[in-house]
Amino acid sequence: MSVLPSRVANRSATTHCSAMRFPLLWLYLLLPLFVALAPQVRAEAPVDPFAKWEKEIAAFEQKDRQSPPPKNGIVFVGSSSIRKWTTLAEDFPHHVVINRGFGGSQLVDSVHFADRIVIPYEPRMIVLYAGTNDIHAGKSPEQVFADFQAFVEKIHAKLPKTEIAYISNAGNPARWADVEKVEAANALIEKYIEGKPGLSSSMSSRGCWVAMACRAPKSSDQTGCT
Repeated sequence: MSVLPSRVANRSATTHCSAMRFPLLWLYLLLPLFVALAPQVRAEAPVDPFAKWEKEIAAFEQKDRQSPPPKNGIVFVGSSSIRKWTTLAEDFPHHVVINRGFGGSQLVDSVHFADRIVIPYEPRMIVLYAGTNDIHAGKSPEQVFADFQAFVEKIHAKLPKTEIAYISNAGNPARWADVEKVEAANALIEKYIEGKPGLSSSMSSRGCWVAMACRAPKSSDQTGCT
């Protein structure tokens, strides 16, 4: 009388065990694939290209908290040519100047960090020098120009009355292979700046005083070309 229930129970147990085997079988089959792919997934994890500057930017912010710069000054921002310009206050004795250069940076870095080290000062003028590192890193003149446009748009969206003076990139003898692309980027930017209110360059009459200061930082006459 108990044979039929016993067979049913055995069959049910067998079916259950078989069902258990299939997931385990798939796990054994797929495990090597997961192990092989794991390093590749880790290698392809996105890297923040701006993280390397965080220490320098945070140092600027700490300095600002300790001694807030006055508004309506002139902010110098960009790569090592700005960072190493340690005589700014001496070269522009009649102006409030703020040096926010960080060496090795590209134009896109100035765009990214403008909200933290440019815009909060509400400057009446921004002097920008960047682009040669971009070219040397393999960026095209067109990309450098696009990044300059992005910088202008970001600044003027928050500070529409702030003038932006662009120092044209100079050819570096150590990177002479880049000089044609550097000049091409300069040409694109100069053409964009020409005739636009709120923009000037070291090649224009309004930006000439900046060019003079760059060529002769110890000069006492900073406004002879205005």
